[in-house]
Amino acid sequence: MHSIRKFTLIFCLSLYSIFLTSEDTTYHLTFEKRMLDNSWNLPIDLPRSFKNYNENKYSISAQRKNFSILFSKDKFHGKGDRILHPKKISSQISSREFILGYKIDDYIDVNFLAGNSKTSPEFFDCYQTGNLIIGGCDDADFRIESNLAKYGILENNLLFIQGKAKKMGINFIFKTPKSFIDQYSVGYSLKKTKFNWLSPIEEIDSPVILNSIVNGVRVGSAIDKILLDLPQRNTWKTNIFSLGIYKEFNLSNFKIFLDNKILLGNRKNFYKFKDSNNSNLMFNIGLSKKINSVEFQLMGTFYSNFLLWDKEEMYNFRTQDYFNDNFGFIAFNVKYDF
Repeated sequence: MHSIRKFTLIFCLSLYSIFLTSEDTTYHLTFEKRMLDNSWNLPIDLPRSFKNYNENKYSISAQRKNFSILFSKDKFHGKGDRILHPKKISSQISSREFILGYKIDDYIDVNFLAGNSKTSPEFFDCYQTGNLIIGGCDDADFRIESNLAKYGILENNLLFIQGKAKKMGINFIFKTPKSFIDQYSVGYSLKKTKFNWLSPIEEIDSPVILNSIVNGVRVGSAIDKILLDLPQRNTWKTNIFSLGIYKEFNLSNFKIFLDNKILLGNRKNFYKFKDSNNSNLMFNIGLSKKINSVEFQLMGTFYSNFLLWDKEEMYNFRTQDYFNDNFGFIAFNVKYDF
C-alpha cells in the first residue's frame, strides 16, 4: 500500500514539474461555495432534521497543449437537530480528487480521475428507540458503559462512527458547436466505501438484559434497531454512470448556462437493505460574468433524489429516506486564470 502511494506521489509531482517548467502552460484557480439553510424561503429544501448545508471546494488546474491536470479539495458539512436522541447531528466529509485530461481532437476530451474521501469521526452519547433512551447521557433510561480497553476511545459515549471511500473513473466530453447542445458527456466511476464503528452494545448477549422491558420497549429490540441503523462494516462497491449536457447562452453583459446530468448507479456487496432508487437527475442553471482574468458564477442546483450517487458516505439505513426526496442548493464560484 505504501509503495502504491509513493508511486502515485512521484507520478503526480512529475506531471506538475512538466507543467511548471513550460512557458506555454495556463493555470486556473477556482473556489466554489455551496450553501442552503432551512430558514430560507426557496422552492428547494433540506432533508428532515437538517438545519443547514455547507460545502467549500478549492481547485487548481494547469493546461499545456493537449494535456491538463486538476487537483481539488472539498469540505462538506451538514448539521441539524432532532427530537429524538441523538439530538445533534453533524455530517462532515473531506475529499480530494485528481484529474488527468487529454484533448483527443477539437471535439473530444477524455478525463481520468482518482480520489478519496473520509468522514469526520462522530460520537453519540445516547440513542433512542421509541420511549427508550440507551447510552451515557443524563436522559438515559438504560445506561451502558464498558471498562474494556478497546472502548476507551468512547469515554462516556455510546457510539463512534467513521468512514472512508476511494474512487476512480473516466469521463468523455464531446463538443458539438454546430448543434443546439454545446457539449455532452458520458462517464463511469467506481467507488469503494468502508465504515468502522464501535459500541459496547454489540457485546451484550445476556438474555436477562436483552429481554428486559424499559418504558414499554424491549432492550434487545432497541439494540437490534441501533445495529440496523449503523453503516455496514464490510466494504461495498458503487458503480456510477453519468450522462450530461451543457449549453451556454451569450447575452450582452453575461452568460446563462445550463448543466444537466443524469446519474445511474448500483451497489455491490451491500446487504444492509434493498435500494429503493437507482437514478438521480441533476439540473444546474447559472449566470456567468468574466472581468479580465476573473470569472464569477452564481448557480442554483436541483437534485431529484438528494445526493444519491454523489455523497455515498451519507447513505445508510437511518438516512435512506432522505435519498427519496428532492434537494438543492445555491452556489457561488470564482475562477482566476493566469
